[in-house]
Amino acid sequence: MCVGRSSEFRALSGDSKFRDLSPTNVTEPLDHEIAEFLRHCDWPRGRRLRVMDFGCGRGGLVGQLRVVGADAYGVDIDERFIHSGRILSRIWEGDCPILSLMEVGGLTLFRDGFFDAVITDQVLEHVADLDALAGEISRILRPGGMVFHRFPGRRLLMEPHYHLPAVHWLAPRSRPRRLAIRALVGLGAQGSLPREMAPRDKAEIIGTYADTQTFYRAAPAIAETFDRHGISLSFGPFFRWWLVGKLRAKLGVRGPLLRAAAFAL
Repeated sequence: MCVGRSSEFRALSGDSKFRDLSPTNVTEPLDHEIAEFLRHCDWPRGRRLRVMDFGCGRGGLVGQLRVVGADAYGVDIDERFIHSGRILSRIWEGDCPILSLMEVGGLTLFRDGFFDAVITDQVLEHVADLDALAGEISRILRPGGMVFHRFPGRRLLMEPHYHLPAVHWLAPRSRPRRLAIRALVGLGAQGSLPREMAPRDKAEIIGTYADTQTFYRAAPAIAETFDRHGISLSFGPFFRWWLVGKLRAKLGVRGPLLRAAAFAL
């Protein structure tokens, strides 16, 4: 578990994971990409779809999955996040904890092949040991199960957590990266920390967070790591699902026209 200034960044940037989950959060509509993913999942008859949210935070997605009928669970590395989602255990009871901490070595408390589907949402860019994560996901996923990963690409111009341009393109823990952060903050870039913070403190907190909690990788390298553990990844279809979802949500496209757009894409 990361402590000190690396976790200080998340608290100071207003991360919602530090706030208690509410019943309203649980009943929010399921994200359309994840809903589309679930429609492609298969599971044995006679029970509900078992889904793991790996890196669940306070468990908002876990609650939303349970509302739509899935037997969903979540794990994270920060006990404070798990505590923020304690409302889930008051709404639903079960033999296994709905939210739990990862054990030493990145292990979870679930038996081999327990899950039909595993989701990581904005998680892979925070994982230092991707091989260990891929191994544990492979262990708890049943044969024929499916995996959904969503994460920011390394080629994004604006880093999506501390909101400074191109800094994440530079080598981790390198002097050029730290100098670039200091220069941008010194020139007035606000990042995602409070405006009133001293630039020197802001640069130090962002630099520590960038070096210890963000790990950007090329998509082929991620695919190769999971492939070693028997999980084949595809980076194509979800762009289509994302765009179709935007047509439906933003432009109100429905019915035959939506189906035609999906076919064309």
